[in-house]
Amino acid sequence: MPSSYQNRKAVKFYIEERQRTGWRNRGERVVKFAKIKPGSYILDLCCGPGFVVKVIRERVGNKGRIIGIDSSLNLIKYADRICHFKNVLFKCGNIENLDKYIDNQKFDFVIILASWNWVKNKNKIFLKVRKVLKPDGKFVFSLTGDNLYHPLTKKFSGDIEKI
Repeated sequence: MPSSYQNRKAVKFYIEERQRTGWRNRGERVVKFAKIKPGSYILDLCCGPGFVVKVIRERVGNKGRIIGIDSSLNLIKYADRICHFKNVLFKCGNIENLDKYIDNQKFDFVIILASWNWVKNKNKIFLKVRKVLKPDGKFVFSLTGDNLYHPLTKKFSGDIEKI
């Protein structure tokens, strides 16, 4: 993630922009696509300001659990304010050090949306995700954000379904 996400003004702009661009729809699409059920355990990597977590929380209810991790302390503070539930926890840190933040927990779903391009060591993250997923768990990620007509989205959409 760019260092600008550590700057309060940049974070404020980012949050305002995300509120304007339909993050609720993104969360609803994830719930539908992944078939997230009530009671699910979710890990949201690069969770940002918590907008998607808030939507997913509506689906998993009180019996589920969500952990969101982001490298921006300012975004984590905002996420904690807007999505303050007993079963939702936000942590500030680098997702490459995932083991430090989840205490050997296993998840039904690991999610990373609109941030895959910022991940430097993708192979390392794939291995860590595999380790924290339950045997029938799903890894849900987006390559190109919300642009369904982007050439990369078209190229990879069939391959992603196979993973």
